[in-house]
Amino acid sequence: MMYKKLLVGGLIIFGAASCAMFKSSAATESSVSYAKHIEPIMQAKCTPCHYPETGKADMLNTYESVRKHANGILHRIQLDPGNSDYMPFKQKKPAVTADEIALIQQWKAEGFAK
Repeated sequence: MMYKKLLVGGLIIFGAASCAMFKSSAATESSVSYAKHIEPIMQAKCTPCHYPETGKADMLNTYESVRKHANGILHRIQLDPGNSDYMPFKQKKPAVTADEIALIQQWKAEGFAK
């Protein structure tokens, strides 16, 4: 009888540990990072206006600057394209897609991973 209790207890502990490892692994895989996900969006949608050399507006070419301006970026890319504050300005670049907006929102929600 003691053997069965030990066996069942061991299986419960093993199962709980396995679930925790799987959950941790899944969370890591779904994380959004600046380098992998956000920087390419900024490069594709915000150059040349927000990048050095030709940029005249707030620079958005570094992790620090994009993190600092994340709320403003999210606000402006979701405005009606007819609004004068809409970005990309005067539609010089293609609009930020719904999937890209979702990535930026997720990046912010997850704590701005580098």
